[in-house]
Amino acid sequence: MASSKSSKSQCGLTTIVVNTSQLAKKVQLITDNTEIQNLDRQGEAIIVIPPDGMWGWVIVAASFIINFVNDGMVYTFALFLSDVSLSLRCSTTKVALANSILTGTYFLSGPLVGVFINTIGYRK
Repeated sequence: MASSKSSKSQCGLTTIVVNTSQLAKKVQLITDNTEIQNLDRQGEAIIVIPPDGMWGWVIVAASFIINFVNDGMVYTFALFLSDVSLSLRCSTTKVALANSILTGTYFLSGPLVGVFINTIGYRK
């Protein structure tokens, strides 16, 4: 029979190391979230089981809402340009300048955030 060791990594993923040297050429391993069939090599197989939870979907939903709101402000500003310029009693050029600064800040922050994330990492 094959022996197995289970360990928990830093980011919440569970890894299982299975010794397959005592088994035949084909090994069938089934876990809750991962299925590996027909493992043809002998030795050890490392299986990474993703964490069971909804945190990934929370991140997806939050990212969708943030992008929906930010892109909505940037791309629909022209619909409100004349009304905003009338209510503020200034020219459309000055009001459009505010949207241009918002758009420039939105797009220029991307490289800065990329450097920041590469420096400290994704999960800290």
